[in-house]
Amino acid sequence: MKFYCLGPQAAGDLGDNSVTGDLRERPPKVYRFHLQLERWPKDDLIDGFATYACTSRLAKALADSGLTGFELGDVEITFDSQFHIWASLHKNEILPEFKWLKITGKAGIDDFGMVQGPCPMPLVVSEEALKLLNEFKLSVCDVEIYEGQELSAAG
Repeated sequence: MKFYCLGPQAAGDLGDNSVTGDLRERPPKVYRFHLQLERWPKDDLIDGFATYACTSRLAKALADSGLTGFELGDVEITFDSQFHIWASLHKNEILPEFKWLKITGKAGIDDFGMVQGPCPMPLVVSEEALKLLNEFKLSVCDVEIYEGQELSAAG
């Protein structure tokens, strides 16, 4: 089975209400996800510092899919001081509801996994997962073939 590295739109960052472990760790451990949106999310899957959120409609499809390596949870969404600029460009759109897409699997084994160590695109999904994700909006998401490489501590 083929696997792919994904680089979803970085629409925000971890907010002050997030509860994390050591943020130098890769991937970072996040126990409570507060996403502070900096820009309008264009896709159904977005990145907030190697922690991911997905729209409720994508979350439902994932929950019904039988895919492995993830859990769904709640995410607190707030907006940084510049978000209103982006929102003004999307006056006729409604910001979707988001769920936390907690990645629990191993890269190259489960349908969703994270690369251990620093890298630009730590999220790894199976061919089946990518097929489902492609049924949703991923216009800003980078996709590369995952080679299964082992990373050093320096990346």
